[in-house]
Amino acid sequence: MATGNTNHGLNSRDSNLLARCGSCDGCPLAAACLSATTKRGRTLTRDQYEEVRERTAARMSLESSQELFRRRSWIAETPFGILKSVMGLRQFLLRGLEKVQTEWTWAVTTFNLGKLVRELARLRAEFAQLVHWFGVSGWMATQWRRALGVPLTNEGTSQLRSEHFQQDWAREAQKKAWSKARDPVRREKIAASKRGMKRPPDVANKMRTAFAGRKHSDKTRQQMSESHKKRGTRPPWLNKPWEPWEDTLFEKLLTQREIAEKTGRTIPAIQGRRKALGLPDARLGTSELRKKRGDRPSMLSGH
Repeated sequence: MATGNTNHGLNSRDSNLLARCGSCDGCPLAAACLSATTKRGRTLTRDQYEEVRERTAARMSLESSQELFRRRSWIAETPFGILKSVMGLRQFLLRGLEKVQTEWTWAVTTFNLGKLVRELARLRAEFAQLVHWFGVSGWMATQWRRALGVPLTNEGTSQLRSEHFQQDWAREAQKKAWSKARDPVRREKIAASKRGMKRPPDVANKMRTAFAGRKHSDKTRQQMSESHKKRGTRPPWLNKPWEPWEDTLFEKLLTQREIAEKTGRTIPAIQGRRKALGLPDARLGTSELRKKRGDRPSMLSGH
């Protein structure tokens, strides 16, 4: 065992007990007492609080004590985290113990008031459930709500309504409402009453915002195509519809190229219009048209 001198009262204020060993060579306990890098003797200190530390260490070795210590992280540390991070109280702005105490009182009062408001909001939601289960009248419930400032719809009432409409009678009523809403005769009457009416600007803007960036399904696209065909509407990527004065050009002795110059349309568009009107293909009667107009033969095509 290492030997050394003992100095009582290294610090008289703390009543430290100091044990210093000058050399630990040859001590049988050196391997357990010293680390591999220690070259000199070891110094041990023990003050008047050492017994308290030992009792605390023994108590903290228990599982129940460790569970309480884990709860401390969110019970005791949460207020300090909110005061520092949310409220920004990382240092005191005043000097002097009395002024600092006043500043700290205001800070913790603000924190406690915020916690009280959150607790009242939770109690109001629970209070709505108490009203339901106690079976008071609607008028009395309204008076209580006004007195306590509880809104008509909150988290508690929403949950109660959801549970209330899960019953069998509510499901049956829902099925009847759906069947009525999907009635073809009813839907046709509603559509006829709204046909030709413009939507309000705010409704149009909301619909445009809601459907922006969304693609229609194949079934929806097919339904939209059938509706447009019934209405006679034209897709925006098509050319403008033919006008009556343009159709009269086909009755005159004009070539397709001349019709294209007058209407500003392409040759394929003119050919498609001739087909839609039931007229013969202009390319088959080019020579006869030239004879009627008295044109001279040319190597170029007359259409």
